[in-house]
Amino acid sequence: MASKPRKYCWDNDKLIELLARVSFAEGSLLTEVLHLPENIYAEMRANAQNKEFIGLNPDIAHRACEYGVVVDNIITLDALKYWNGGELRVNCADEVAELLAFVNDEDVAHPLIRTAVAFAWFLDLKPFAKNNDLTARYLMLAMLSKHEHISERFYVISEVFWEDESTYRQALETTLHGDKNLTEWIKFFLESMLQAIQKSLLKYVRSVVGMAQKKVKEFKW
Repeated sequence: MASKPRKYCWDNDKLIELLARVSFAEGSLLTEVLHLPENIYAEMRANAQNKEFIGLNPDIAHRACEYGVVVDNIITLDALKYWNGGELRVNCADEVAELLAFVNDEDVAHPLIRTAVAFAWFLDLKPFAKNNDLTARYLMLAMLSKHEHISERFYVISEVFWEDESTYRQALETTLHGDKNLTEWIKFFLESMLQAIQKSLLKYVRSVVGMAQKKVKEFKW
């Protein structure tokens, strides 16, 4: 079993309440959205996908999501190389191996905490000569998909990041160039995820209300 990364730490007690809120909202979204008519379901799925995949290669992003939901699958160095399209920089193989051990160990931390930590860790390590930001997003999508057991996106966490990019960058920079305590970054990540899920749930509610209004108009009194 992997352990917490040697160079990072975080305070689980400060994350429990927020983690519970995110998990509840996530479960509500994944349950409720599947009850929509196929046309609304497909529209929401496509809308989320188009926004989440901005800047990414759609084929590779699909593969990353599908990779994440295969039972007992692990994210490998070959997967990272495929997503990045390059070779590792010299002298970082040992830490990449430590990162992957952490990524694939479901007992070391909650999946959402592992995802937030792995995202920051990867960007701090920058194991490739280029495209590390994009590869970190592929890794995030794969880990979220594996956690949710579904390869389709119905919320767009990246959109929340980009809406206030300066805050996103500052949250990362403060964490990675400070004392390596990831608590505030994980909180930011979970809050962004909660905001993204709430936006998607609001779209779900509007879709349901819209369908109800349409039926009322069509009803013959």
